[in-house]
Amino acid sequence: MKFFRRRHCIFWHLALVLVIVIFSSAGTTTVFLAGAINDISESPPSSDDNNGDDNNNKQECKNDDGEGECSKNSNEQNKKQRVHRIVTPDELGLKTGEDGSAVWISILGDIYDVTEGKSFYGKGRSYGAFAGRDCTVCFVSGVFTAEEATKHTDELTDALLPGVLEWARFYATHEAYKFIGYLVDPRYYNEKGEPTTNLIDLRKRFSVSVQKERERERERKLKKKAVV
Repeated sequence: MKFFRRRHCIFWHLALVLVIVIFSSAGTTTVFLAGAINDISESPPSSDDNNGDDNNNKQECKNDDGEGECSKNSNEQNKKQRVHRIVTPDELGLKTGEDGSAVWISILGDIYDVTEGKSFYGKGRSYGAFAGRDCTVCFVSGVFTAEEATKHTDELTDALLPGVLEWARFYATHEAYKFIGYLVDPRYYNEKGEPTTNLIDLRKRFSVSVQKERERERERKLKKKAVV
């Protein structure tokens, strides 16, 4: 009888030890999982951490939007917040992606670094003719040649203006393409980076074009309501 009692006691001791071990393990596992969750919830370091300027740009986007990613109008913000370079046609002409150089393009005299899109803008690529020059007219004419790039913006008809605006917005809001500065060109900016008379007049034409498009959109909506 004593033997059975002793055995019974040993059994309960073993059971108690087992329960303690299980709970201890569970506690350790819980702590481990909590740490893992914390690690996962923290943002990974940016691939641009070594680039001070880029990192600051991202932080500015976070402060402005309260979000973790840069807003789509980051290039527009940068234009307002920073002093940018005045670029000559000769300097722009060197940025074609050849010999390891960056790839710069210009639209309406606003220059962007599109090196991230080298597969599109590199030599021999679909938009390779855009690299190293202003190609404002090319964007809407569909003729990708050096000769077309030299055409004056006066040759842009009113019907083509919305297309130019769309392309200008595309680069101005692109997260990977960085705004560099202003091109010295009688069509766009002078040596001080100030808009030329031609660019001012062109902007007025853009304003009129946008207003007309709004009016057309308003009329379309009214017609739809009338049909309903």
